Amino acid sequence: MTNPNETTKVADLNDIDVLRQKALVDIPAAVDRLAVLDDESAAEATRIIQGINTVIRKIEDFFSPSKKAAHEAWKAVCANETTLKAQPMAARGLAQSKLNAYLLERRRRQEAAEREARERAEAEARERERIEAERVRIEAEKEVQEKRLSEAARLEAEGKKEEAKTMFEAAAMIEDHPEVPAPAPVPVPAAPLPPPPPVKFSGVAERKKWYAEVVDFAALPDEYKLPNMAMLNAVAISKKETAKIPGVFFAWRIESAVGRMR
Repeated sequence: MTNPNETTKVADLNDIDVLRQKALVDIPAAVDRLAVLDDESAAEATRIIQGINTVIRKIEDFFSPSKKAAHEAWKAVCANETTLKAQPMAARGLAQSKLNAYLLERRRRQEAAEREARERAEAEARERERIEAERVRIEAEKEVQEKRLSEAARLEAEGKKEEAKTMFEAAAMIEDHPEVPAPAPVPVPAAPLPPPPPVKFSGVAERKKWYAEVVDFAALPDEYKLPNMAMLNAVAISKKETAKIPGVFFAWRIESAVGRMR
């Protein structure tokens, strides 16, 4: 197994062309050939990783001055930008909060008016249904009463006095109702029209955005509770094999750390 740095001195890695050859050709080829099967090949893998770390560090060193200069220039530009934007952004936040407060109140009034119109329409519809049902019931009773009176008159004409009397009494048991006029037609729509949609402002996209707010964590279903992995891992590191928390399994794994060639 060939180490990617065996034929190259560390000092040669100051040349960008050498670094490019190592990074793009030699290192990938060496790792492709690598097979860690025993202690000898594991030692070879360690040497290869050390060589890779050295190349990575040299690449970072090569670009570090340019990155530092660019970063300093970027920080200066960002500082100037932040200073200039601070007041307008604060003013925009204040104006936005005022606008949102008005739009929220307007939306609430709009929805309340629509709900009231809808409820009034439903109430008038129920009242019309009640009046119609009452009319149908009274007409049905009158029809039954008229049939009984007619039958009583027939029985009386036939000389069946007792049967006629019984039928008259049955007809009299039905309450007399005054003539029920047909309900007056209700104009459509029965309830006032809902308010017109709010005025749209140029350049403003208004939408109702739903959000969640936990008010009782204990009542929250388990599937919406996330474990604090940072705290659990801290317990694992500090307590090691003695760590015990219900519902948590503490384990360990091997992580290798390889330095660079010197």
